[in-house]
Amino acid sequence: MDSLTQFVLGSAVTAAVIGPVVGPRRAVLIGGVLGTLPDLDVFIRYDDPIDSYIEHRGPSHAFLVHTLVAPVLGELLIRLDRRLGDIRLRTWLAVWLTLVTHAIIDAMTTYGTRLFWPFFDEPVSVASIFIIDPLYTLPLLVAVMLALFRGIWSAFFRRIFTTALVVSSLYMGWSVVAQQIMARDAAAVFAAAGEDIVVSETQPLPFNTLVWRTIAITTGGEVLTLAGSLLDPEPAGVIQRFTQGGTLRAMLPDSVAIGKVDHFTSGLYALREQDGVVLLSDLRMGLHPDYVFTFALGRRNGDGVMPEVITRLPSDRRLKDAAWIWQRLTDPTLAPPQ
Repeated sequence: MDSLTQFVLGSAVTAAVIGPVVGPRRAVLIGGVLGTLPDLDVFIRYDDPIDSYIEHRGPSHAFLVHTLVAPVLGELLIRLDRRLGDIRLRTWLAVWLTLVTHAIIDAMTTYGTRLFWPFFDEPVSVASIFIIDPLYTLPLLVAVMLALFRGIWSAFFRRIFTTALVVSSLYMGWSVVAQQIMARDAAAVFAAAGEDIVVSETQPLPFNTLVWRTIAITTGGEVLTLAGSLLDPEPAGVIQRFTQGGTLRAMLPDSVAIGKVDHFTSGLYALREQDGVVLLSDLRMGLHPDYVFTFALGRRNGDGVMPEVITRLPSDRRLKDAAWIWQRLTDPTLAPPQ
């Protein structure tokens, strides 16, 4: 999730556990800092931009690492505030819960999160909520803002933090239910079109849980995308089609980079040629043909591809996509913008 959401979630979790001892204001500040610690892995630099992309949300988001560092960070907090020495185990618990909940809500988004590293290195991606969802963040933000203006704990704060955490958690649960409904509808549309699907993923489009997109790969190596709305009276939508780029993959003398992205995305990637440059995209983030993670691998040279130093292309965050999402809410005949 985005940094603001991680900050306010960490604040709310920490305040619920140690707020009665240190007060609401200090508790939310401590929790906010703890809640952003796992994302410090973005400062780790790799020579290969694809490694930088797939290694984010790695060990720093793993439950084992959180369990090992929680007592260390807990003891540091006790040194900073001696009152926490009287509730040592609760302090450790507050740290652990703050780190773990950060990783869990990250895993609810599309980007993979290695929760079970090093025992199980597969990234977990539920993909039921967009990385920024105001309806998830707002209850937590309200609770934290109220706490910042008060230094004394009271029953009011116990209720407000409990309510905020429950409401946000219920919304997260709703996102999973909505995802299953839209995945079922997408499967019905693909089946009606006679498509044979190998792998697919259903995910919310930005900032909401009402309009969804399903990405699918067929047995013939074709990429299908379908946008659906929970307000559609029946399963519907315009199927977009384009090639996954199997021919281009066969031309590349070294497909290690493609294999990494293939594994990380569970097969939801595509290759395409643009102005003679061969591009590799993670299909899960962005709308065709503008994806958040696109890498230039090489340049077309006759019947082959000449590899070049891998570079990541800047993404185009198009404002017209937001208008289209709103329109697609009630119009099943509307195709995604190009």
